Amino acid sequence: MHSKWPKRLGLAAVVASDLGIVALAGMDMMLSAPPISRTDLETLPLNKPVRVADLIKHDLDTACVLPPHEKRVPETALDAARINDFLLTRTYGGEEAHWALVTRTGDTFALARFERSTTLDTASASDAKEIAPEGLRPVACAPGDKAVVVRLGEERSRIVFGEMD
Repeated sequence: MHSKWPKRLGLAAVVASDLGIVALAGMDMMLSAPPISRTDLETLPLNKPVRVADLIKHDLDTACVLPPHEKRVPETALDAARINDFLLTRTYGGEEAHWALVTRTGDTFALARFERSTTLDTASASDAKEIAPEGLRPVACAPGDKAVVVRLGEERSRIVFGEMD
């Protein structure tokens, strides 16, 4: 039986203007299995930042969080163009009930979606800044060697994603 991971994706975009079709741009990328499971996050030690690379057991170039209602990372975020191009190939809708983590290593991307619940949720950007442990800077995307997650709260766990030296 063949594994469904990794998958090769081809992304092409037609650039149009008043002059008609100007160019055809393409990008080749690989899709790997979701990097982190719900169980991985639910079993994180409380209040202890853990490197995303340690959770997925390999180095990565970039990690990003997509909070509820967000389909793309902000244009000002690290690696935003590549991450958002990848997200265009996925069916992630950024609805109220879900949040996600995206990782990139070279041309390989992975998306892990999580259903929000009372036992696992992501902290909002404003909450994250207030409750993040000292030294953790909440950001949308972080370099792979500095990207961390921390689980806060026992009864209603919230994940804070950010960058830490």
